[in-house]
Amino acid sequence: MVSYAIYCGVAPMAAVSVYSVEGLAGLGGRLLLGLLGDRFGAKPVLIVGLLVQALAIGSYVFVSRLGELYALAVIFGTACGGVMLRAGKRCPHARSFTNTQCVCLTHATPRPR
Repeated sequence: MVSYAIYCGVAPMAAVSVYSVEGLAGLGGRLLLGLLGDRFGAKPVLIVGLLVQALAIGSYVFVSRLGELYALAVIFGTACGGVMLRAGKRCPHARSFTNTQCVCLTHATPRPR
């Protein structure tokens, strides 16, 4: 994302701040989508979150100004933060949140504890 922002003519320091906004939005996404997952169930929230993530990634080809990049970073960061939290809740064989993504994507069967 940072290299794309620089390619679009955004100053390097501002481009890095877009990535920071995404990270901060991820914190809010963990809370928001976590609450929604508790209310509506993990699976529907996970599916919607992944759909929002996919649409946000696809939208990068249509944005080039700093404000647009910030808005997209908030949307993507919120979805990404919430989806990773929901993936951790759905992953029965992960030992901790830090290895949830790697384990879920690379192992088809649960690891023994």
